[in-house]
Amino acid sequence: TGFQTWALPIYGRYFGNTIPGIFFDEIFANNSKMGDNLFWTDDFLQAFKRIKGYDLAERLPLIVFDDPEQSAKTRFDYFDVVRHLYIRAWFKPYADWCACHGIWATGHTTEKLVHYKRQSDYFSTMGLLQVPGGDNEDYRYGYPRMIDWYNSKQISSIANLYDRKRVMSEAMGGGGYTIPLEEYRYGFAMLAAYGINLFVPHLFHYTTDSPPSQADWPPSWFYSNPYWKYFKPLADFGRRLSFMNAQGREVCDVAILYPLTDLWLGGNPDQVDDTFYKEVQQILLDHHINFNIIDPTSLARASIRDRCITAGKGQYRILILPDIHSVQLDVLEKIENFVLAGGTVIALKSLPDRK
Repeated sequence: TGFQTWALPIYGRYFGNTIPGIFFDEIFANNSKMGDNLFWTDDFLQAFKRIKGYDLAERLPLIVFDDPEQSAKTRFDYFDVVRHLYIRAWFKPYADWCACHGIWATGHTTEKLVHYKRQSDYFSTMGLLQVPGGDNEDYRYGYPRMIDWYNSKQISSIANLYDRKRVMSEAMGGGGYTIPLEEYRYGFAMLAAYGINLFVPHLFHYTTDSPPSQADWPPSWFYSNPYWKYFKPLADFGRRLSFMNAQGREVCDVAILYPLTDLWLGGNPDQVDDTFYKEVQQILLDHHINFNIIDPTSLARASIRDRCITAGKGQYRILILPDIHSVQLDVLEKIENFVLAGGTVIALKSLPDRK
């Protein structure tokens, strides 16, 4: 309401042309440090009882402490309600407002498995945006500089599952002021190889006359940078990649089930071990086998046609379960129907049980 009061009369005429969309950066549904923080609102207990039909108050310790009989249901219902409330409070109204005003919504939260403790369900929330987005921080922390696949493959998977034409990556910040433009060209190319077709180079300072602006993950890509006069050829390269990646449909036969149910049933642990989950993906990439990550909600909603799982723009002939222990009943039924239709399911380390 406040934005509509003062900003729309000034900027509204630029929506859809000069201002194609709005970007948000690293939002969380709870404290950014996570720790032992729980999702909560003033009316959470009432909302939980309305949605799930029972009182959470007496079971609340089970979010943290284990109980062989009651923890699984309580934790699943808790995170499911969090997802419901978070979508209703932020992602859906935000995306709906942007759609109503002829612009798109994009941005990113945080992408690791453990970050379900920040937003409950990464896929269902980010999938509501017109342009799902991720962060890619690889140039900040290492040399030689490499674009890692993890964040990019997740967010491009979401774009496929939720039928979005564009998928964004904020990337290549923090390389310093001596980074060659050829390394940036490589960065654009690798992001595109992982499915990105809207690039947000980090970042463009209007001025660099203060210590914070000079030190905020340099360089600034703007006119204060000696490379600025060469930026247009680099931008044109990114534009061509964006155009090509936005055409047609990605050919991808393999889907990997996102272990969301296992994460939710784990409650609120200090750490989450994603080693094997990442190793499976790395092996596929090493053998030049493309894949998408599929979340349980998308799998449950998918259709089975011609021995393929069809979800959004994706069509998958093979489903990989990487050490999945628990799935919802509707997901288990969809997996069974896929097998009966002639599809291939590969379960690694464990077979899931329904919860």
